[in-house]
Amino acid sequence: MHCVTNLVPSLVALLIVADHAGAGPKAPPPVQRVSISLGERKIVGDLWLPEGDGPFPAILLIPGGGPGNDAQPKQDTAKGFQTLTSLVPHLRERGLAVLLALPRRGPDETLEDRAGDVLAALKFMGLRKEIDQDKIGLCGHSLGGIIAPMVAARSKDVKFVVLLAGPTIAFIESSLSLMERVWRDSGAGEVEVAEMRETARRFLTALKDGTSLEPHRAPLMKLFESQYARLPEDQRKRFAGSKEFATTVVARYMTTTAADRFLMSYDPQATLQQVRCPLLALYADKDLKVPFAANRDALLRSLPKDADLTAMEIPRSDHMFLDIARPSTPQFVSGFPDIVAGWILTRVSQGPPRSQAR
Repeated sequence: MHCVTNLVPSLVALLIVADHAGAGPKAPPPVQRVSISLGERKIVGDLWLPEGDGPFPAILLIPGGGPGNDAQPKQDTAKGFQTLTSLVPHLRERGLAVLLALPRRGPDETLEDRAGDVLAALKFMGLRKEIDQDKIGLCGHSLGGIIAPMVAARSKDVKFVVLLAGPTIAFIESSLSLMERVWRDSGAGEVEVAEMRETARRFLTALKDGTSLEPHRAPLMKLFESQYARLPEDQRKRFAGSKEFATTVVARYMTTTAADRFLMSYDPQATLQQVRCPLLALYADKDLKVPFAANRDALLRSLPKDADLTAMEIPRSDHMFLDIARPSTPQFVSGFPDIVAGWILTRVSQGPPRSQAR
């Protein structure tokens, strides 16, 4: 059953009413710091349990790699907002146990390595008496949305998966599409956009293949020098000129790591074909990094036609699902926490029949 929904304003209004707890910041609930063994090393995590004795259905949170994925929420600014930990109070009050295993990070730590950490955390959850081992799922945000299907494909202990702005198309293609959009929005013509795409494609392919990046330095310099004149004035003032701007950007691109090479070579759709549990995929309508339509279509191509898939686009929200209409008071767009919690509860209980739309 594929339920593919593009939320419209009338439905948003209903969700606002349903979001009885509100979408604003909540006081953080009591947390336990836990230690999870993984061979000779340990993973540190934070565990939140609902009130009562349990056993509770549970969800394991998988952070991505950038702002919005740190361990502790700081909700005073959009830059300091953490998507997953800000969801915790909403999930806990609905009776879900929540574990966030703090990820290892570094230039040589690939998503494959982090998937191993998540598998260890999953095993840890299955041994806790407060947690119902038959009702454990995963929730990955951004790059964490790539890790979640990797783990679900390997473990039958995963009973459901939630992807929040989770990429489902090859990273090279998504990177090229984003660059194209940025180039066009800055005023570049189609000939220049085509040149940019080919230059970037050759570079990203070399990064994926592990071949020398040095032959691509000059074409990239030319590419970004041409873009300098289109930068907003406040951004141009940060650099002495087009050459300094291009040198700064290219230096960042030319840094190759194991993590970068893994991302460029990984095919999310091949993994999604192996996922058999229910899956919720939420995308933000103002998210340029992970747009709804392309990633929804990749999900539909990857999963069996009878898969329990719900894919939705959340209006007026950004990559972290913040309400873009309230930039001075960062908070989730109204209804978003209830969509996540409500969908999970229908998958771990005998909830009402689920509607479907194609």
